[in-house]
Amino acid sequence: MMNDKKIVTVTTGCLGMVFGAALGAVLGVYSSYALAEFFSANHEKQAYLTIVIIPAVGLLGAIAVSSTALGVATRKKGAVMLAGLGWGLLALVLANGLMFHHIARPSEVRVQNQTKLMFQNVFVGGDFRQSHRIGNVAPGETSESVIVDLDRPPTYNQIEGRAGIGYVRYRDERKSLTDGNYTYVVREEADKLTYELRRD
Repeated sequence: MMNDKKIVTVTTGCLGMVFGAALGAVLGVYSSYALAEFFSANHEKQAYLTIVIIPAVGLLGAIAVSSTALGVATRKKGAVMLAGLGWGLLALVLANGLMFHHIARPSEVRVQNQTKLMFQNVFVGGDFRQSHRIGNVAPGETSESVIVDLDRPPTYNQIEGRAGIGYVRYRDERKSLTDGNYTYVVREEADKLTYELRRD
């Protein structure tokens, strides 16, 4: 009987660690850049920090869920306290992720190709952490829109991608835009590309 109880306890703890690690890893991916901002303002360093942050949050998830499962199975006070601490920290991680991804002033941005070149793998946004993939835009076509935050210029202030054997690349230097939707209009004049970010 005692052996059966130990088997149930160990199995419960192991399953809790597996599911908790998966939950923590997902949460870590979602919140990794938000947490990295606490350690460095450099975007490149933040990218490297995510390599550490994601498994760390995964471990935290494993501890929280397995402790919860063991607390329910064994009713030990230590496991319940550890579970409470783990879930509290996971809640803070989630809160930071939600704030990082929150869109305060949403706007739709498109790319209009008025050239004879095929645009490939176009991205909108100067900050790789919050850029949006437009994809390919054929000559004479307008892309699907992406949602950006007008309160965060790095989410919309640049477009970049391939154009034939060259590149489509432009950065809008305005610090803020009025509410509304916008379109990057790309034209071909005198063998060079010209750009305009206009309000729809």
